[in-house]
Amino acid sequence: MGFGLPDENLHAPNEHFHLENFDKGMETLAHYWFMLENVK
Repeated sequence: MGFGLPDENLHAPNEHFHLENFDKGMETLAHYWFMLENVK
């Protein structure tokens, strides 16, 4: 599950990564794990 946007050019010489995307990604991951726990 990637958190970066296409225009951030991760792993390129001019890469950047907005910390807001990281924070939202962590929230999304926690929600995803919570939902998986409740799947029967």
